[in-house]
Amino acid sequence: MGKMSRKWMWMVSALVGLSLVLGACGTGSGGAAQSGGNEGSGGSVSAEDEKADAAAPEESGEDAGGGEKITITYMSRSGNVENVKDKFMMDRLAQFQKENPDIVVEDLSIVELDAYNTKLKASVAAGEAIDIFANYGNNDIAEFVANGVVTDISDVINSEDWTGPTAESMLKAWDYSSKGIDGIYGVPTTLVTNCLFVNTKILDECGFDVPETWEEIEAMIPVLTEKGYIPVALGAKTKGRVGHWHTNLAMKMYGLDYCSQLVAGEEKWTGEKMKNITGKLASFIEEGMFGEFAISDDMSAQLARFMNGEAAMLLEVSGNIAQLENMADKDYVEIVKVPYFEDKPENKDLWFICPADGFSITVPKDSPKYEAVVKLLKYMTSAEMQTAQSEALGGGVYPVEVTTNVESGRLMKQYEEIFSENTGGTDELDVYFAMPNTQEVVRNELQTLFAGNTVDAVLEKIQSELDAFEENKE
Repeated sequence: MGKMSRKWMWMVSALVGLSLVLGACGTGSGGAAQSGGNEGSGGSVSAEDEKADAAAPEESGEDAGGGEKITITYMSRSGNVENVKDKFMMDRLAQFQKENPDIVVEDLSIVELDAYNTKLKASVAAGEAIDIFANYGNNDIAEFVANGVVTDISDVINSEDWTGPTAESMLKAWDYSSKGIDGIYGVPTTLVTNCLFVNTKILDECGFDVPETWEEIEAMIPVLTEKGYIPVALGAKTKGRVGHWHTNLAMKMYGLDYCSQLVAGEEKWTGEKMKNITGKLASFIEEGMFGEFAISDDMSAQLARFMNGEAAMLLEVSGNIAQLENMADKDYVEIVKVPYFEDKPENKDLWFICPADGFSITVPKDSPKYEAVVKLLKYMTSAEMQTAQSEALGGGVYPVEVTTNVESGRLMKQYEEIFSENTGGTDELDVYFAMPNTQEVVRNELQTLFAGNTVDAVLEKIQSELDAFEENKE
């Protein structure tokens, strides 16, 4: 069979300025490729063992040909061997090491975001910045870029042998020209979007149809709770997941113009609209939408609760659709759009989306490690890598066009279909502000809602931090 590529182009708001290509499937024998999934005939390999295999040199200090080895440090959040996407990235790194025995890669990856950021910042503060590390661009690494920690890779992207993302829209998160800094400081390996996973077996048991609106879900909460189910799982210990929820509510309530106005300062965090957005999240918490374990659950736990049949629904990143192949009730799962509000149907096709898991490097161009680090950067972001990732995950959305012989599974096809209907979207609202630590401040404050903090207190704290930043600039 010949190769086929199914793709959709879409434009988002000027706020994000993305133009995305969705690479899907072609003619195949059916089902998702298993090369990126859990393999083996019994037991599971630990993430630590996988990393050790990837980083283990053949001979200390020398390659197979007797030359000197170069050791470089690498850090991503792909460290969970039970996760299909993580496993793919870990295998990819191991394959690089196998193909390049003269380069020793010390894998320092950490799955949990706060721990990851702490380790990254500590390495920079100690003057031992990780050579190549994953990040989300924008203000996630703005201070590192401004202080010269991160290396401009625009010449790498413009080189003849570069096959990774090149579209301006895909690199925008790592472009700091608006801050007077020339160059490009990272490149994405994937695109993160949000959708709703629904266990129809649970909903049928409780007499409900698959929901389209938030009002429908709110009406389900008492019945689902009484039956012993978590209505919608959320791992609030992972602050980013709370941030995703908050941004989705903002989009669905007031659209992309409001998001732009908030970033521009025309709307305030203490304004009436933001109080309504944050108040809705607080009311979901109070009504029991997320169950009793939300504050102690992280992103892995929220997925586990859905897959184990404890939760009826899960607002989740699309990259975890592949995980559902391991779910006992997978035949009862539906992938649908994040719900909208009944009085705002015009916002129903807006999506949370961002180029993500980008790699940046910190090695200066005159370093003896530079060529080795760039070689790994290209290997982990190439078009070939993105195609292989698509096959491992059974389809999806990527920063480059991918063509594959692997046919998407039922759930991935559902996702691809609903994604093709989008009319725009945005990344998390807090990544666009000039204050470098806006995301940290916003996520920290939103998380306190789960510990009983008030909406007014949360929003006043966020606005006061932004105001203080602007005053200090003057």
